[in-house]
This record gives sequence, structure tokens and C-alpha cells, in this order.
Amino acid sequence: MVSRQSLLLVVVLLTSSTAASWTSDASSNTFATSMTAKDAKCKQHDHMSVLQLGTTRASSQHQTRSNTLAVAAIVPCIPAVILALLGAAALFLVYKFVVDASPVPYTMALGVYSNFQDNFLFTLVLVRSQRLADDFHANLFVSGCLVGAHKMGTALGMLAVFLALKVSPNFWRATRAVYSTGALLQISGAAAFAACGFLGDTRLAGLVLARPLMGLGGGIQISLAFTQAAHLAGKNRALYNLRFFAAGCVGMGAGPFLSSLASAISPPKPTGQDDFEGMLAFAALAPWMQVSMLLRSIPSLDNVAERKAPRGTSRAQAVVVCLCLAMLVLRNLCLSSLEVGIAQLTQTHFGFGQLAAGVLCALTVFVTLPVLLLYEKSERVRFWLSLGAMLWTGLAAGCLLLCERFVVFYFGALLFFPMMVLNSGLVMAKMQEYAMPDGSLVDRNTTTVLGLIMADFFGRGFGAISTRIDVTLGGQRVFALTQITFVALSLLLHLVSDFTVASRSVDAKARHLQAPEIEPHTAIE
Repeated sequence: MVSRQSLLLVVVLLTSSTAASWTSDASSNTFATSMTAKDAKCKQHDHMSVLQLGTTRASSQHQTRSNTLAVAAIVPCIPAVILALLGAAALFLVYKFVVDASPVPYTMALGVYSNFQDNFLFTLVLVRSQRLADDFHANLFVSGCLVGAHKMGTALGMLAVFLALKVSPNFWRATRAVYSTGALLQISGAAAFAACGFLGDTRLAGLVLARPLMGLGGGIQISLAFTQAAHLAGKNRALYNLRFFAAGCVGMGAGPFLSSLASAISPPKPTGQDDFEGMLAFAALAPWMQVSMLLRSIPSLDNVAERKAPRGTSRAQAVVVCLCLAMLVLRNLCLSSLEVGIAQLTQTHFGFGQLAAGVLCALTVFVTLPVLLLYEKSERVRFWLSLGAMLWTGLAAGCLLLCERFVVFYFGALLFFPMMVLNSGLVMAKMQEYAMPDGSLVDRNTTTVLGLIMADFFGRGFGAISTRIDVTLGGQRVFALTQITFVALSLLLHLVSDFTVASRSVDAKARHLQAPEIEPHTAIE
């Protein structure tokens, strides 16, 4: 009995202890679960706080980076803005206080600047055109088109003026309308070119197509200037033509020089086409400089009497005009090839940097100015430095371009360039002198504008392309031989034209001697 009670007590005690242990374990498990849930919520809250803090910091860093990039995009453009403002101020002061305000001199002065500006925009991309094309993975033809396409657009602008003169022979008197239209086209084309250059590789087609638009405005202005000189200049026609061509050559030198200067003094920028920001910004701003010149009132030519047109027609006149047209094309082939060749050879063959190459190109062109001043001031220089003498000197200078020594090569370029520039004015004046009467097939308007169209389209347009191919495939030797060939052909055409003129003079004298003499009384009657 006792044993049964004791056994029952033990069982009850064990059951109670087991239940207590189970209850204790359940309580501890419940507490642990609640604590784990609280820890998970705390960790999640801390994680969300860290994420919010990281997002805030990233947003702040992104804003700072955006501000830095915006500043970096603006800073390289500051030198171009300063150069453009200085140029606009200089133009305004010169045309207000220096240039004669009477109709003919002021109109001729506008023509001088229009020639400067078109050639300035033409060579603005000269030094960096090859690298720019390489960055766009373009071939040699596209590299040449980045330079030469501008002058093809210039030829199209001249063609537009040519057609306008055929419709209205007095179109050459519309100075303000033509110059304002040309300025608008140049500004639009330059802005499109710079924008395409900044946007990247996908805009190569736009980059090439924007160049002819820049040249289109310049072609309208230049052709008007030369046509006005043909109608207004008279005996000073050769002098004004020389000034036009010399101004164009100064523009050719100023383009690579100022482009290299704008890029050299601009700090590097981390976005866009590296090392091109200064050049692209200046290309976009440069056409705006002429606005300060056009703000002044331009004298009207409506009441200005034009010079009399040449009289008489003959086959010899037509031959001389055609020969002069061919000489103008060859002259522009020479000059365009020389500019591009110097820019490329000084970097690839002689090892100069881009800034040095730009300065050397500019000096080659600027040497024309003292030679032109000497030619204008000295009658003895004009006597000895005839058209034939210029071409013979150019031929000798072309032979110096074959030399491998840089000093001799560059001296040949310094001698070659001014000779080819000065003979252009004489060739143009000779062509206008032998033009036929107004309204004929080759009158003053036709010969002047047609000469400019052919010279710019075939000469300037294809000169850059041919030089890129010559230098890349054959080096300095092929480049020099090409220049010699162009000058030799020009000299041959000049000799043929002189022979034609001499034959015409002999025929005229023979006809005069064979004419029957008029009796005195018959003449009185």
C-alpha cells in the first residue's frame, strides 16, 4: 500500500516537473522569437537609414559633378568669346573712323572684308581637320572634304549671284541685301558645324554638310564684291582685285593661327571631342563679327554711274578670257594645295606640333602683305614684277619644295605663296579687260562670276582633297611635283594668252593699214 502511494507520488512529481519545463521552454522560445523580430526591425530601419543617406550623398555628388561639367564646358569657350568680341570691336572702329564713307571706297572695303572672312572660315579647321576626321574614323576623302567642301559651297553662292545677274543686270547694286543674306547663311552654317562637332561620332554627315552652308554665304558676298569692282573700279580695277585676293590670303593665314591660339589657351575639357573645343567655339562665333560692320548704314549705289563696258568682239578676246579662267583655277589649286600641304607636312614629316603648324601656315600667308604694299607703292617693282615674272618665280620656288631640309622647303613656300596670290589680281583684271560688251556670252558679269565659281569649286574644292591623297601616298616629293606641274601649266597658258593678244594687235594694225583713206572733201561732206 505504501509502496503504491510512493510510486504514485513520484509519477505526479515527474509529470509536474515535465510540464513546468515545457512551459518554461515555451516561454523562453516566445521571448526569443519576440526579441529576434525586434532585432530584425531595428536592422531594417538602420539599413533604410543607410540607403537614404547614400542616396542623398550620391545626389549631392551628381549635382556637384554636373556643375563641374557645366563649368568645364563653358571655360574652353571663353577665349573664343574674347577673340570674337575683340574682332567685332575692331571691325566697328575701322569701318567707322578709317574707311572712306563715300559709296565706291566703302563698297570696295566691304568686299575686302568679305574675302578675308570667307577664306578665314575656310582655313579655320585646316590644322585640326585630319585629327578631327581620324576621331570620326573617316577616310582621306572625308578629311579633305572637311576643308574643301567649304569652297564648294562658296562656288554655289557665286552661281546664285551669277543667275541673279542674268535675271537682273543691276543686281550688283543691292549691297545691303546681299551682304545681310550672306551673313545669315554663314552664321547658321558655322553654328551647325560647331554643334555637330560637339555631339559626337554619329554627326559626321552633318559636320561635312555644314561646311558648304558656311561657304554659301561667303560666295554670295565675294562674287558681288568682284562684280562691283568690274563695274565701278575703272582704271583701279587691278588694284582692287589685288586687295581682294590679298585679303583672302590674310584670312587663310588668320584661320589656322587663331584656331590654334583658341585651342592652345583653352584648358582641356573632359567631355566632347578632346582638344577641339576652342576651335569649334570660335568657328561658331567668328561669323558674328561682321554684324558690327553691317550695323552701320551702307551707302547706296543706285545713283552711282558705272564704268563703260568694253567694246568690240573677236575670237581672240574669247580665247584670252578662257585662258584666264583656266589660270584662275590653277592658281587656286596651287594655293589650296600649298596651305593643306604645309599644315600636314609640318606635323607628319617635320615633327612640329599643332600650334607651331598653325603659326607656320599663318606666316606663309602673312608674307603676302609686305609684298603687296611694296607692289602698290613702287612703280619700279610693278615694272619688273610682271605677270610672267611672278609665274617664273613661282616655278623656281616650287622646285625648292622638293628639298628635305625644312629651312629650304619653308623658304620655297614663303616665296611661292605671294607670287601666286599677286598674279591672281592681274589675271582677273586682264580677263575683265578683254571681256565682251554687256549682254554678250562672256561679258563682265559672266566672266567675273564664272571665274570665281570655277576657281573655288575646282581649285579650292579639289586642291585640299588632292593634297591629302598626295602627301599620304607619296609624301613630300609627290606634293612638290604636283605644285610644280600646276605652276608650269599656268605659265604655259600665260605665254599662249600673250601670243594671242600680240596676234590680235598685229591683225588690228594690218586692218587699219589696209583700210581705204577718206578724201578730205568727202569727210567734210
